[in-house]
Amino acid sequence: MLPTNAPTEWSDREKLWNAVEEAEKTKDSRLAREFVAALPIELSQDEWIDLLADISVIILYQKVCTLILPYMIRTDITLTHILF
Repeated sequence: MLPTNAPTEWSDREKLWNAVEEAEKTKDSRLAREFVAALPIELSQDEWIDLLADISVIILYQKVCTLILPYMIRTDITLTHILF
């Protein structure tokens, strides 16, 4: 998800991360922050999507690009990585 002032070509993940790496000048800089969250199994997949969308909106409000990567470890554990 992109803030409204972000270039439209950043909707392509590869172009976004290339731009991030290009903007950083030091080799040990932090390119992104990562937040890992466990999603409650009591929620349906649609409710997970709504929850993650709400979290993204909060991050986007700060004018930051957000990449959400949910994945299932087991049938009872689903995690999501949120990069911003």
